Amino acid sequence: MADKGKTLIYVCCPTCGFSRTVKKRKGSRPLDLETYQIVQFRQQYPREKGGSSKGFVRVGGLTLKEMLNNKEYHWILADLRERTLALLKEMEKLGIIEEDATHGRR
Repeated sequence: MADKGKTLIYVCCPTCGFSRTVKKRKGSRPLDLETYQIVQFRQQYPREKGGSSKGFVRVGGLTLKEMLNNKEYHWILADLRERTLALLKEMEKLGIIEEDATHGRR
């Protein structure tokens, strides 16, 4: 029987659907949502002849408050809101969080 290889654990973001491997059971990094840039702007650098590239270098971003002040990004806020509420409702239904944690919002 052929070796199936190592099984990796991935966490899939319920907001965007992207996933990344979980290498250690340390949990998530703390977020300061007043300064955390939810939207990031990145500069794409082309691959240089013969090999390497700088990749996608972060050149800026927007916090939730900055997104609120810019109508161009309101659709992202609306999507984040709906997906976050759906996640909270499911966690509440499963008993992971209690109703008062969602402040009674439905």
